[in-house]
Amino acid sequence: MQMMTPETVAKQYGVNFTTVLGWIAKGLMPAVDVSREGASRRRWRMSEEHLTTFNERRSAQPAAPVASKSRRSKPAAIKEYV
Repeated sequence: MQMMTPETVAKQYGVNFTTVLGWIAKGLMPAVDVSREGASRRRWRMSEEHLTTFNERRSAQPAAPVASKSRRSKPAAIKEYV
């Protein structure tokens, strides 16, 4: 079984590797930590099965609607106070 690093997966999806780490942290992408016990830095690896699971989860979710940027409305009339 071929295990891939977050950098390799990021290149495959066309995103930054920190995006892949974010997916792992949020639980969206399954991954295995291969670092030694007690290590301060995690070393994530993903298999083809992990990527298949991730793709199935992504395709099952409807696309989030894009929020439009609201603009302040201009006042109807300028009132002058004397």
